[in-house]
Amino acid sequence: VFPDYQGTIIATLAQLGAEVRIDQPLYTIKSPDLIQAESTLIGAAATYVLTNKELLRVQGLGGVAEREKEQATSDEQTAEGALKAARDAVRVFGKTDAEIDEMIASRRIDPALVVRSPISGRITSFNAPLGLLVQPGNLPAPYSVADVSTKWMLASVMESEIPLFHLGQPVRV
Repeated sequence: VFPDYQGTIIATLAQLGAEVRIDQPLYTIKSPDLIQAESTLIGAAATYVLTNKELLRVQGLGGVAEREKEQATSDEQTAEGALKAARDAVRVFGKTDAEIDEMIASRRIDPALVVRSPISGRITSFNAPLGLLVQPGNLPAPYSVADVSTKWMLASVMESEIPLFHLGQPVRV
């Protein structure tokens, strides 16, 4: 189970041999991509607040040039679009709207990116020490999860014994 983004492992949440469910958290990484997206989000939120205040101030003033009102409106709309885009960029990493709102309110990033199990099964290998740099598809995988409910066996059978074997018959190995 590889992460979708590069990062260093900061916590392991499941042990070798454990049974896991689909979407169960396996480990978390500190992702520079997530940190950048969250930083952009916080900056976009601050810019939106500032441009919104400026627009309200300009609208409340009398005798302000129409061009200045239009510029303030344009700036506020641009900032609103940038904030929506920044929220979407953070949402791609699996953060909820509540977590995004908390980041904006507290002005703190949450660098932990949770990597979840893609299937239900058993953890069959573990190579995820804390601090390990992991990348998508870069071997070895931090975790391997396998569905062990069905086991397969390959057998080398002499041709003369093939009639003794039938599909679905029980075997002892």
